[in-house]
Amino acid sequence: MFNIPENVYPPSEDSFLLLENIILNPGDTLLEIGVGSGFIAIQLSKKAEKIVATDISPEALKTAIENAENNNVHNIEFRLGDLFTPIIKGEKFNVIVFNPPYLPTCELDKINERIELAWNGGVNGRNIIDKFISSVKNFLADRGRVYLVQSSLAGIKETVNKLNKQRFKTKIIARKKYFFEELAVIEAEKQGE
Repeated sequence: MFNIPENVYPPSEDSFLLLENIILNPGDTLLEIGVGSGFIAIQLSKKAEKIVATDISPEALKTAIENAENNNVHNIEFRLGDLFTPIIKGEKFNVIVFNPPYLPTCELDKINERIELAWNGGVNGRNIIDKFISSVKNFLADRGRVYLVQSSLAGIKETVNKLNKQRFKTKIIARKKYFFEELAVIEAEKQGE
């Protein structure tokens, strides 16, 4: 049972595509950035040892906490903050999941509501994705994996190239075409230093 108020991003095509392609091993610890309604973290809670779920939106975090309680899920720790700011120094995860804001957005597109943070990727759609890529390695255990949704509107190949430059072994594990874009799920495994 999920309650999703109108000011919280609901599970959509990108959420389902991401969820269907995440591989968890027994004992994995997981970080989900941008937990939204809690849909993905709650589904993965059956497989993960421990989950930390963050969001920049207090409304989304409150909704995710309520949905976890309604679904009798107790192995998720919820934290408020932007990207990796809520993560404790030295804390590392086996898996990091992120469905980032990836839509290119100009000033005319803005609606000035908090829910916009869920999709507004800036002029080229890469504002949040590039910040994420530059820091993610610091929060992954050895051989840790990242699962990231990417839109063709914001450069799938560019994301793969940037992850490769950060010494990740990267592959596209799922693709789905829509009438105006293609969505891809990227799996990136951290390689040794």
